Amino acid sequence: MEQLKKDKQAYENLDTGYTALLKGNVETALKLAQEGLHMQPREAHLYNLKGKALVAQGRYQEALDSFDRAIA
Repeated sequence: MEQLKKDKQAYENLDTGYTALLKGNVETALKLAQEGLHMQPREAHLYNLKGKALVAQGRYQEALDSFDRAIA
């Protein structure tokens, strides 16, 4: 049951993070992605969100690393 709670929160972070990114709240999106990855370290969609937020900050190498993790 505890894992289900973590899963739910991680996916809520994903949804909220994409909304934040679309609104230009890059820092919030990155924070939510990182928190989500702490709960679900193998979730590709969270690495994708993190990568997109990093691109928005001009942190391209870190973004590439995150995208690589998303497809690994």
